[in-house]
Amino acid sequence: MPRISEQRRDQRRSDILDAARRCFARAGFARATLQDVFAESGLSAGCVYSYFQSKRDLVLAIADERHVEERVALEAAAAEKDPLDAIKLMMRAIFSAYLTKAAEEKRRLSLITWSEALFDETVFASARDGMREPRRALVAILKHGQQTGAVRKNVNAEAMASAMVSMFQGLLLHKIWDPAMSLPAVTEACDQLLEGLRV
Repeated sequence: MPRISEQRRDQRRSDILDAARRCFARAGFARATLQDVFAESGLSAGCVYSYFQSKRDLVLAIADERHVEERVALEAAAAEKDPLDAIKLMMRAIFSAYLTKAAEEKRRLSLITWSEALFDETVFASARDGMREPRRALVAILKHGQQTGAVRKNVNAEAMASAMVSMFQGLLLHKIWDPAMSLPAVTEACDQLLEGLRV
């Protein structure tokens, strides 16, 4: 039997993850089964098991892909010379990925992952690591801004970065509870808060 190409393997893995996302977003992690993923993907159990051994493996892979997306946003922001403009760019990229109408599935998956992290140390470690990278990037941007005179010296960069990450997580939850939340209005409010850090 001929071996499938690397490109086809990658596509099949992506198809399985897409199916798992739909299943988890629709039924939740606890209620969705691997059999649901088999049916949703249209692939055999053996095929899926050749990529992922458990629901936990699927959750971790979905989280890893989310972290990659966030790293891309961080790298794009790092190219901005003005530190507060860099944070605004990062904020807009993340808002676009998670707070738009089209991102409902992503929001639900984020909440499901955070919930699962309470009961699974491996998922907890993944969620924690995913939070550390944007926080580290924000601390670096804020401290650089203080060194260049763009950000107020009395700002505690570590605490401010934690507050920013927490605010995004809160906005994601708020959007789940209140789908009518205005993204343009929230973005403008965040811009105003950021400008308050400027010298």
